[in-house]
Order: sequence, then structure tokens, then C-alpha cells
Amino acid sequence: MSTVIGLDVGTGSTKAVAVDPTGTVVARATSESYPMDCPRPGWAQLDPEVVSGATIEALARLTADLGPAHTPVALSLGAQSGSILPADAGGEPVGPLVTWMDTRARGIVDQMATEAGVADRVRRTSGWSLACGLGMATIAWQTAQGRTAERWLGVDDLICRTLTGEAVANRSNAAGTQLMNLARGEWDPWLCSLAGIDPGQLSPLVAPGTAIGHLTSETAELTGLPPDLLVVAGGHDQTCTAAALGASEPGTGLLSCGTAWVLTTVARSPGGELPPVEELPAGLNLSRHVAPGMVTLSLSLGGLGATLSWWARTAGRELGDLLDELRREGVPVPERSPFLIPLTGLPDPDGNVRSGGFTGLTGATTRADLTRAVLEGAALETAAFIESLGSQGHPTTHLTVTGGATAGTEWPLIMADALGLPLTAAPEEPWPALGAALLAGTHQGWFEPGESPWAGRGDGPAFRPDPTRSTFRRHRLETYRRIGATGPTVEKTDE
Repeated sequence: MSTVIGLDVGTGSTKAVAVDPTGTVVARATSESYPMDCPRPGWAQLDPEVVSGATIEALARLTADLGPAHTPVALSLGAQSGSILPADAGGEPVGPLVTWMDTRARGIVDQMATEAGVADRVRRTSGWSLACGLGMATIAWQTAQGRTAERWLGVDDLICRTLTGEAVANRSNAAGTQLMNLARGEWDPWLCSLAGIDPGQLSPLVAPGTAIGHLTSETAELTGLPPDLLVVAGGHDQTCTAAALGASEPGTGLLSCGTAWVLTTVARSPGGELPPVEELPAGLNLSRHVAPGMVTLSLSLGGLGATLSWWARTAGRELGDLLDELRREGVPVPERSPFLIPLTGLPDPDGNVRSGGFTGLTGATTRADLTRAVLEGAALETAAFIESLGSQGHPTTHLTVTGGATAGTEWPLIMADALGLPLTAAPEEPWPALGAALLAGTHQGWFEPGESPWAGRGDGPAFRPDPTRSTFRRHRLETYRRIGATGPTVEKTDE
């Protein structure tokens, strides 16, 4: 039977899945973990040879698991966005892969932000707010350090070159480089000039789902895959996840609670027309979806995951144990339950960042109360953003949640009540890899564009807001806003 393969090239390992024409996963494999190189604070880089080798390893393991009864006919990949590496004229890496978690370009970003009109024009052109951890800032920082290169590659370019011998970039991942003109889908000369490079130093751009080429004979030999296996352009891991879970229509949303916490919603892009970026909430990024005719609106909520980790560490318990304790006491919120302002690090329009902290503690406050406050803080922070987005004409009607925070029922129930929306907790699956397999299968004509065989099938538990609890939590949201806007937990940021 014919199969397609999806890859998820992550920050710590590479996963691979094989899917048949019905959407059934017939094999899966994972590479050995690879270490992040963080020799100093702010550094976060990977060895590109190790990442490429892990891709070969995952594919070889997948091939061994498939056996002769299944024949792979196409492959695609989902990959982290923003990470960048220098290469020679032939695309051979000549330095480390500086990942999206690296903050060494912060000074360059701060300098750009002081130049009149630059930050606004960058956001209008690229769809993304100025930030370190994106390709443009990272290249500008390396150029300022005298580290020039003939070419610059993202992770998707790197793996396409590993597989086919040709480095090719896709427009879904390219948004995170902050070097692409989002409206035109082309590398932008002005954005490239900010990085100190020319568009010709970047890989050719294609749409997700476009046929790129076939495996090299060397890759076919190393993996055991057919040498005529077609490689199809993939997309950003978050948008691949959204596509696999069926978040490909306006009103659908995804909250990914993995290494990065990212909230993603979907909007139409009729005829390529984009929502006006300047009218969207601050901090929101606009990208091309892998689903045709759609864009994604996303916000990094990384501090929410950090808040949960902080509380487990501070409480001296595993998060699962804290959730069990909360389950025994019950999820409903007592009227005098404390609040937590999460450690999001997100500035408001006036440049103020709320310091994290509990408020409303009493002598009767229990550890379960504090766990509930941490979970509720994450839910209320998400609710505030979704409400702001809805006021701009982009309402969310259903949210799917993935990642470790979905273990158990406590947090999904709190989230559903805070949002007043139905919520689905997706089962643990390699969703970016499945989204990539969806692109490969769609190219083969197995699936309709923008539709997923896994949407509504095999979903995890569904949670609907309780009307009484939801009304109560809406009142809590108003109180939460007042605390965050006027309380002593507000400080000025220089970033």
C-alpha cells in the first residue's frame, strides 16, 4: 500500500510518521535527542549536521518499521521557524544553527526600535513585530559581528537540501524569518537590507504543498527509502499542527503548550488580501497558513509555560501531583480565591510589563488554591487576548489545546469557563509531522485542500463552559484586568 511521510524537525529531536490514503498512521519513529548548545546565557544553538543526521536517523527507523508492505510515495516536513544558519554558496553550513530561543540579537533589535518608523514598517511588511530569535535580527547581529556568509538557511531549507540536494524555503516558515514581504510572498529587499544581506542570499520561496524534487541517491541509500520519493514543501510546525487538527477555517483556534506556548487563530485571505496588521492587537504575528487562502494570527505566550514550571518548582511538587491535589479539592473557584498575574513578559501599548505575582492571599489560602490561581491566570490571559482579537473582527468559536497542560481535566475546564468557548484537548500525537503528512497526501490527491482526516476523529475529551462558572469567571476576568492595569505589579520595561 502507498504511504506518505511527515517529518517534525524540532528543537530537541526529529519525529517521522507514515500515513496511508485513509489517514491511518501505519508507522512512526523518533530520532535520538540532540542537545541544545547553551554555553552562555542567551545562547541557544544547534549543530546543523546533527539536525540533518537526526532526520536521516528518524527516516531510517521509520523505513524499518514500515516493512515491504508499504511504499512511501511522497514526503513533507514541519519545522521550527526563526532559526537560521550561515552557509557557503553551495548551501553547505559554515556555522551553527542559531535557534529562535537565542537572545544575543536583543541589542540589535533595541537599536532598530529607536529608529523612526522602522518597527512599524517591519510589522506592516513582514507581519511580525520586531524581536530577537527571528532570522532578520539574528543575521543582522551576526553581520555586525563580522560573521558574513554567502547564503543563509532556515531549518526547512537545511532539511530540503539534506533530502534533495537543493535548499528551498516555504512561505509558511519564511514569515518567521521576518525577511519576507507577507503580502507578496517574496523576500523583501528593504527587510533584507536591515539584516545586511541581499535577497539573492536566501533560498527560493515556494508555497506549502509544492513539489520540490526527489531524494538524492545518497539519502535513499542511508534511509532505505525509494530514490524516486517525491519531496513536497512543508510549513511552520505550528501551522502544520493547526492543519492536522482541522484548524483551517475562520473561528478555529489552537493553543499549543509545548516548548513554546503559542495561541493561533485562523482568518481568510481572499485573493491574497491580508488583514491590516496595524489594526491587530500588539504582539500578534501574521503568517501564511499551510491551508490555501488562509492566514494565521498568533501570539507567543511562552511565559505561561514558564509560570507553570515555576510554580511546580516553587511548590516542590511535580505538576501532575499538584493537579491531582487540585482535583481532590475541586476546580470551582471560591469567591475569595487568589489571583496570579502570569509571567508573560508581554508589554501593553504603553510599554508596561506586569511582574508575575499572587494577590488576594489570606490565612486560609491552600496550595491547591494557588495551583488553581496559576491555571486560571493562564486561562484569563488567553481569554483577554481572544476577546481583543474578536473585537477586531476575528472571533474564535472553538479552541483545540495540545501539550502537557492538557493532562487531566482541571486546566481545560478552567480554560473553557474563562473563554466561554467549547474546547477540545487533543490526544498526544506528533501533530506537526501529521500536518506535514497531510500536505504530502493532499499533493497526491488523497485529501481535499484545507481538510484533515484527523479533524473530529479520535479527538481527546471535549469541554464545554458551565454557564454559572463561566459568568463567574467573566467577573474574575474584569477583576484580573484591573489588578494588572493598576496594581503594584506593574513596572516599566526598557525593551
